[in-house]
Amino acid sequence: VAARRVANRLSSWAISWAAGQPLEDVQTGFRLYTRRLVEATGFPETRFDAESAVVVRACRRGFRVVTVPVRLGFADGRTTSHYRPLVLVTGGGRGIGRAIVEALAADGWAVAFTWASDEAAARGLAEKTAALPFPLDLRDRARPATLVAEIEKELGPLSGLVNNAAVRREGILAMTSDADWDEVLDVNLGGAFRCCRAVLPGMVYRRRGAIVSISSRSAEAGLPGQSAYAASKAGLMGLTRSLAREVGRKGIRVNVIVPGFVATEQTAALPEARVTKLRDTECLPAGTAPRDVAQMVALLLSDRATAITGQAFAVDSGASA
Repeated sequence: VAARRVANRLSSWAISWAAGQPLEDVQTGFRLYTRRLVEATGFPETRFDAESAVVVRACRRGFRVVTVPVRLGFADGRTTSHYRPLVLVTGGGRGIGRAIVEALAADGWAVAFTWASDEAAARGLAEKTAALPFPLDLRDRARPATLVAEIEKELGPLSGLVNNAAVRREGILAMTSDADWDEVLDVNLGGAFRCCRAVLPGMVYRRRGAIVSISSRSAEAGLPGQSAYAASKAGLMGLTRSLAREVGRKGIRVNVIVPGFVATEQTAALPEARVTKLRDTECLPAGTAPRDVAQMVALLLSDRATAITGQAFAVDSGASA
């Protein structure tokens, strides 16, 4: 595998020189030609360097060539040349985030996800899904930029971002300290801002990408004791709409999901009376599970949602109906 990586790198340098533009990790031998490309460059001949020649001719005729990540090796020594889009999921170690990682991995994505406190759970999820875990403390303002650089260096360019990581500090507003307020806003909203800022240069360059953030029903309905959390989640909705306007013409889609009450390990300890009250406006008796939110994330990241951006989607069993 190491020798193949070196050979691919040398091939990429040669193709970049011939094409007149920097092309990193160009993989030959994967035939995918559109009608427009064939008409402009001619269909490749069946010889070893045919795909490379197409890349060079396409660049010289004004086509913009972008690359997608490829996994060249697995732990058991198998190799593959199948291209898979790469997504980063923050807070992917448990709860809704874990379900998102599982759904995207099952959907064919290469997944990198972050964890903050439970390394054992993250390792277990990585073994189950072949996703790669990375530690992330969103209180470290410099970390998102270095994290994205690490991921793209190891796995390739990011096609998707899911802002899921969040903290919660419950308490009535009159008793909320400045420290608690600042932490919730800086992690939940500031963290999403810094993750978006880190991935956008690459997405803008490739003119392709999708960002999905996870908000909360409390941003719209309001719950006592959650002023800071609700403010941060409402901020995500405003961030989503403004960012969608900024980057839409670059081919980047930005949406937000607004879950209602979701049964996770974090909510399992809530008193039954409180759970009943939180769910009393739902239309569907089964309630909302983490996988329901995850399936909406998978849809919004996929090419099935190419005309959807700047929108907030409630996944709450009809509680907001």
